[in-house]
Amino acid sequence: MACLRPKSGETIVDCTVGYGGHASEFTKHIGPTGKLIALDVDSTELERTRGRLSKENVPVSFHRSSFAGIGKVLKKENLDGCDIIFADLGGSNL
Repeated sequence: MACLRPKSGETIVDCTVGYGGHASEFTKHIGPTGKLIALDVDSTELERTRGRLSKENVPVSFHRSSFAGIGKVLKKENLDGCDIIFADLGGSNL
């Protein structure tokens, strides 16, 4: 977070939302005027994370997509871009 410096009102795309740990931290910084767009290829985990993040006071949208589909997702969201693109490309339990 120190390197990315998310700010209030920003739009952030978490391209590998997974459990939502990073996403939850982002929501603390962008607040209710920001927007978080969450992507993941694992539909089961995406739904679980939707439940966890629904308690946050930040608009969050969820898309079953790999990070490679970010362009299509931004188009669906009617956005020309975003402030931060984040991808944790570490290992997976799959």
